[in-house]
Amino acid sequence: MSRVCRPGARRAAAPRRAGFTLLEVLVAAVILAVGLLALGAAEITAAGATGRSRAVSIATAYGEEMIERIRRNRDEVAAYDGFDTQDPTTRPTGAGILQTDYDQWKSRLEQGGQAGLGGARGTVTVLTDSPIPGANAVRVAVSWSDGTDREVVVMSVLFN
Repeated sequence: MSRVCRPGARRAAAPRRAGFTLLEVLVAAVILAVGLLALGAAEITAAGATGRSRAVSIATAYGEEMIERIRRNRDEVAAYDGFDTQDPTTRPTGAGILQTDYDQWKSRLEQGGQAGLGGARGTVTVLTDSPIPGANAVRVAVSWSDGTDREVVVMSVLFN
């Protein structure tokens, strides 16, 4: 049996097959690739922020450690003024608590390279009789560079 198409007659549509066309697959692949790239970029940004946060936390701990050393040696608070771990002329002369505090703090800061604090510098500034008589304002700064110069400052007021 043969079919003859009459002029003007409509041809029956071919049955639609299930599945995706090549174009649909390519568009989906591009969308997936862009999404994965964005996810990778977000991961890199988060890892960098985590490293910086860790360095700031460790620098803060080093600053607080020096504040505690000064608090423990409260009778000699003014003698800590001018400590600079990258200036050997500020190292206290003569054996004692001051020299030990300087040496141990300097050593901790030098070891900070493993924590992202490579080349860290610690400084101490003491303002005696400030903000009121009988009190000492202590400022401890820890600074380092990880491509950007960074500094953490810990301040405290110690009473005699």
